[in-house]
Amino acid sequence: MVPEPAPEASLGRRERERLARRRDILAAARSVFAERGFVGATLEEIAVRAEFGKGTLYNYFPEGKDELLFAVIDDIYETLGHLVRESFPDAQPLVWREQARQRFSGFIERCFRYFESQRDLFLILTKEAHRMCFSDQTDRLAYFLQHRQTLTALLAEPVRQAISAGAMRPLPAEAVAEMLFGNIHGLQMHRALIQAQTPESTRSVEDSAAFLSAFLFDGLLLDPPA
Repeated sequence: MVPEPAPEASLGRRERERLARRRDILAAARSVFAERGFVGATLEEIAVRAEFGKGTLYNYFPEGKDELLFAVIDDIYETLGHLVRESFPDAQPLVWREQARQRFSGFIERCFRYFESQRDLFLILTKEAHRMCFSDQTDRLAYFLQHRQTLTALLAEPVRQAISAGAMRPLPAEAVAEMLFGNIHGLQMHRALIQAQTPESTRSVEDSAAFLSAFLFDGLLLDPPA
């Protein structure tokens, strides 16, 4: 197991300054990648936006633009993993039977809130995930797929718990987890497109989460009349 990093307050001044510079560089890279895409972004523009020299960027990210992109994507998936963990604390079967929908709905809303508050990250994830998936560079595809598989496996565990408790139909847990993430991403993409055209008509985060929860857990068809 990888040890937890030391709390920043316990670090010395130089270490804190180094972490702060790294955060500034990553924030600049995030904004440039979101605006230009990976291909159009340059280290020069990232350095200017971070207010550092280009040499400083290489001190922190020796492999340059590739390493910066991977660090940004690592942060996205780390945060999504945290959202899964905090949305599904350990619980007994009775709790699952009573609160399964509430728990999954809460998770959906947390995801929307995260992407809403970090729109640049959502753009990066969307653009670069598609580029990696259709790239001839197998190492990039493997990197992205490993992140997806890790996150899917993490969400599949509460799905299994809900199934075991009798709160969810006995479907393949990994497929259900993948479907949940796919629908969250798809609706958030729709939200982003609407926001770019007519921001005032965009559904609220709460309404979007309620709609997707109803769609996923209630379905589309009504019961036939008796």
